[in-house]
Amino acid sequence: MPVLRAMNLSPNECSYIHRGRNRDLSKYFLPQCCADYTYDYRGIKRFRILNSILGLIKALIFSLEVDNHKYYLLEGGMFIWIGIFLKLFNPRSQIIMNIADPTLAVYRTTLISRFKRFVKLKLISRFSMIVTNSPIIEDEVKSIFPTKRIYRYYLPLFEEEIKKFSDCKREFKKNILFLITRPKETGLTKGLDIFYEMVKHPDLAGFNFIVGGAGTELLDLSGHKNVQVHGHIYDVSEAFKLADILVVPSFYDAYPSVSIECFAFGVLPIVSAGSGSWADLKKISDLLVVDDTHNIHEWTTKIKSITALDHSTYCKILNLGVGFINQKFRY
Repeated sequence: MPVLRAMNLSPNECSYIHRGRNRDLSKYFLPQCCADYTYDYRGIKRFRILNSILGLIKALIFSLEVDNHKYYLLEGGMFIWIGIFLKLFNPRSQIIMNIADPTLAVYRTTLISRFKRFVKLKLISRFSMIVTNSPIIEDEVKSIFPTKRIYRYYLPLFEEEIKKFSDCKREFKKNILFLITRPKETGLTKGLDIFYEMVKHPDLAGFNFIVGGAGTELLDLSGHKNVQVHGHIYDVSEAFKLADILVVPSFYDAYPSVSIECFAFGVLPIVSAGSGSWADLKKISDLLVVDDTHNIHEWTTKIKSITALDHSTYCKILNLGVGFINQKFRY
């Protein structure tokens, strides 16, 4: 993987600790360990502090079970404490934190939220290197840690689907996909309220909406007959097969890979200016981006414009997206 080459690391000396999601990185990282947190967004609701305590205990146990290696690459901010414990038990190890999500975001302008961010930054400062797939995160981290080694990369995507990709022959079914994880926590930054507005908007009455992701089954959408809730979708490619359009109405997001991966399945994305993929998608087509996240009229206009595309124009945009994947995401 290019980011490993940039750091002069070989795959067998870097243990990759990941969340067991939808991307197979086995050819880039050996060995691998899966550390999916069951306490991350569910667990005990009434006394939420217990979730944090249980998460710390699980991070401690996991760190004791992992074999010693020279380098550890941790996927995402939810593994910060694993990195701290690994460094404690193996002081000579080098911890590489992959910040590919809004780890540094302040979800609410409260004293507690700002304190949590302060603690995260203090913990991250203990790590040797930071990698990210987000220009937003890269710039922010460089300003916070000007002396730290920071690398930016693009994720490897669904190579098999790209190889099999051919001109899309299906017609629009007016199915709109929205993916969000832990909506009770990240709903504010991921644009959950904007999605609700889309669902209720009269101009989109003829559309079907699909929401998927860990924790979405806890959302009360029973009053909306045009919404399907799929819960945790372990293979996101299955979600793409259900939809024609992917909406990413985030107010703050790193570089959501789904907004690029969807091209491989004939799905066109529409993303907000808060998304790290906004600039790249705007170069492909203005129809794929929204300038004002709060402007629901702009969202409905873009959605309806895409579904009104003639087949040749639709395929032209789709092929530009696939070309971008081949240029930037595949090695």
